Amino acid sequence: MKNIPFCLKPFNELSYSTDGTRPCCIWEGEKFNGQIEEYNSSKYLKRIKKSMYSYDMNILKNTCRNCIENEKNRLYSPRLTPNNFKIFEYWPSNICNLKCIMCNSSSSNLIEEEEISLGILKPHNKTLTDITKFDFTDYNIIKIFGGEPTASIHTFTQLKSIIDRGYAKNMKIAYTTNATSYNKIWYNIANQFVERDVGISVDGTGKVFEYIRQNAKWSAVEKNIFKIIEDAEDYKISIVLQATSFLLADKWIDFFFQFPIKNIGLYQLYDVPGRLTAIPNDIKNTIVNRLERKNNSLSNKVIDILNNTTHDAEELKKYKEYILMLDARRGTNIYNVDPIFQDILTRV
Repeated sequence: MKNIPFCLKPFNELSYSTDGTRPCCIWEGEKFNGQIEEYNSSKYLKRIKKSMYSYDMNILKNTCRNCIENEKNRLYSPRLTPNNFKIFEYWPSNICNLKCIMCNSSSSNLIEEEEISLGILKPHNKTLTDITKFDFTDYNIIKIFGGEPTASIHTFTQLKSIIDRGYAKNMKIAYTTNATSYNKIWYNIANQFVERDVGISVDGTGKVFEYIRQNAKWSAVEKNIFKIIEDAEDYKISIVLQATSFLLADKWIDFFFQFPIKNIGLYQLYDVPGRLTAIPNDIKNTIVNRLERKNNSLSNKVIDILNNTTHDAEELKKYKEYILMLDARRGTNIYNVDPIFQDILTRV
């Protein structure tokens, strides 16, 4: 046993969603399916804490794969992020107004409905989260994820229970939003917490943004970004490291130069094909050359990430299959976004 555990998250965080509770949002092991009120005293959590202290890599190499891979690639690793707070990560529902290409049915009811209509999923009764009886006394921060938190009445109701029981006056609320709207009801609720921290999910600008975040309009999102930032104590613009947007990085990255580099987060793509490793080396080198001319801290950071990315032909093959499948399903066409996709996808 070591004095410092492999990861502190099981000791000061939890991540609660409709399909169970786990130590953090990128944990890839089994989830606790009991009542949320029972989680902190469960045998499930005790087993995880034991594996953290014993550095049992037979377990952790699988459950903590995302952090381990990110550290190898010098990307953001939640495991290594200092934290002295007690955090409750909350995924209230999958209610969302978008069908992002990197998303799935657990985070978008529109994708869920799409897959039910295609026979991919079977119709089922909705499971709702419930935090109305959870004791938040020791928690400093509640992080709200989606779906789109600002679009869900269920989320409003759950947060109101925290406010009504007096916890909000001692808690920070941190949430992610796709910035497709500026919901005054949401901000009236959020403003009752002692502090507000917002993550704004944005992938590129213009045509590629609208292809990735289907149903969103860049012109509206661009305006809302500044409204949301003005209302928050702190913010971070979150960009997913995915081939679809970064093949065109030199065309959209200038928009983000106006924000401090500390307020820009670059995060690994999970769960679906299309990581940066899908980009062939010759195209990657062309992107790097174009970014080098910009001479900006953000473009330099992207250059560093790209230079540490090795092309994977199998990832490109899977990416092509995935994107063309989505296009056939939704009536979209990636070839209309930019000619570069014709080049890259005809290579496999």
